[in-house]
Amino acid sequence: MPTDSLTAHAEFAECSNMGECDRSTGKCKCRGGFEGAACDIMMCPVGPLTSSIPEGTNITAICSGNGLCTSLRDITNFQTFNTYLDYTQYTGFDADKIHGCVCEEGYGGIACEKRLCPKGDDPMTVGLTASVEEVQMIDCLCTSCKGGLYISFKGQQTPLIPFDASAELIQFRMSQFTSIKQVIVDIVEGTQMCSNTGSVTQIRFILPQGPQPSISIVRGGGLRSTMKPHDISVRSKGQFSLIKHSLFSYEGNRNLLECSNRGVCDYSTGMCECFRGFRSSDGFGGNGTVPDCGYRYLDIMQYTSAGVTIATRCPVDSDNQICSGNGICNEARGTCTCNAGYGSADCSQLTCLSSFAWFGNINSEHRSLDSSGLAECAGVGTCDTDTGTCINCGGHWGVFYGDRCQFFSCPQGANGKDCNNNGA
Repeated sequence: MPTDSLTAHAEFAECSNMGECDRSTGKCKCRGGFEGAACDIMMCPVGPLTSSIPEGTNITAICSGNGLCTSLRDITNFQTFNTYLDYTQYTGFDADKIHGCVCEEGYGGIACEKRLCPKGDDPMTVGLTASVEEVQMIDCLCTSCKGGLYISFKGQQTPLIPFDASAELIQFRMSQFTSIKQVIVDIVEGTQMCSNTGSVTQIRFILPQGPQPSISIVRGGGLRSTMKPHDISVRSKGQFSLIKHSLFSYEGNRNLLECSNRGVCDYSTGMCECFRGFRSSDGFGGNGTVPDCGYRYLDIMQYTSAGVTIATRCPVDSDNQICSGNGICNEARGTCTCNAGYGSADCSQLTCLSSFAWFGNINSEHRSLDSSGLAECAGVGTCDTDTGTCINCGGHWGVFYGDRCQFFSCPQGANGKDCNNNGA
């Protein structure tokens, strides 16, 4: 029996109870979803490979070929990616045993099988609160400086940036990041990135909006001071400049909502299906080409249902039901408050039950959590929004079960029965 929630069993089990021993070879034959000499490693989920294969071909791959497989302990190496922004390194006994996917930009889901849709600020809430864009700074004091550095963001890294780089060069380098659509760089103290008296480079994230992970400085470019050790640091999330204390960084507060909360995402294509009255924006609420449903071209929509004219700012379905008939409309904001069991911006989809996640962000109590404290389908299943049930628990391997994928499944024998029908 375990002695504590973060302590492993005192006695080892042959093949970790996740496989059978081949007595002729002395090797373990692991059940699906586990690997390692002792079957003590939980594998990453498998999903359909969607890129670079002929249409109609059914090929699967770890993380669907759209992400990296990593352990609970090593998620900390990916905290600048799009998924795990506020991660505390997990050091429990199973830190190197449980694995999951860290998806590439534009992909999501337990096996990175979903194509994510553009996110933006809800155009119906623009102006309700003061808008603050993400502002980060680089402090660099380097006497008689030589060499340069690299800037890293969301898993990508710039080419070498020399110590005397201008704001224009830094901006050009950062504009090459695929996750950045628009960035403005200014040197607000000094005339170049690093100087004898200290320089401050200000980086303003215009698109994407909302809070962003901190950039990081990679010191492999030979940056050095010929007089004394150089001092370089990134300032973010409200920190002030150590070179000029009157300069502050800011965390972006604009909403980053899927399809700007004005459409429903088709995860098979990564395209938003916009509600009537909304279409592509310029990223700031105006008309444009960003397919995020962030531009409102009709203030009030009028519909005729059963001979009655309906005027509303809220989403209306094909049957002319406001909030799909499953929620209450706030006309001032044009938003739906969904009834229990329903979700999405138009309340058209059923939600699934949630539980503590098997793989994900870790808090100080070493519990795996998302921002709400729980994860739908425990973070290892897929929610069927037509039925409101968790399916495909544990991905291809099916190692979990339960109405919220909260239980660990028993191994099945050749007869397809749990415990070979000889146990419980």
